[in-house]
Amino acid sequence: MAVALEEVQTHMREIASVLREPRASSTPSHIPDDLLGTIVRASERLLEEIGEVGPGDDLQLAVARALLESMRVLAAGLIQERYPDQAWFWTPEWQRREREADARIAASLGTRYDSDAAFLASLD
Repeated sequence: MAVALEEVQTHMREIASVLREPRASSTPSHIPDDLLGTIVRASERLLEEIGEVGPGDDLQLAVARALLESMRVLAAGLIQERYPDQAWFWTPEWQRREREADARIAASLGTRYDSDAAFLASLD
């Protein structure tokens, strides 16, 4: 397993602390848009790192995975409710592709063009 239980717990505490901040409303609708995106991205990344949890695995890790899945579903649902035309971006599959693209960019696996003309010339 690539991720330590302590790391998962740390990220979950950070998310929970923001969610506990007093707001005008006590319903999930008070959660700011940027936090919803952060919850989706962080939970997807951690779920991917944790992998599947089965019999014989650490019970705390199984509970953490279940909580992460629940937070992701809640956040994605609120995004879909607020912005139905953008919900596709927050699906697990699309978020996985975003992480892959970020990794390729970080590894300098791509071509950078100095101008629009250079990019267009590369298409010929």
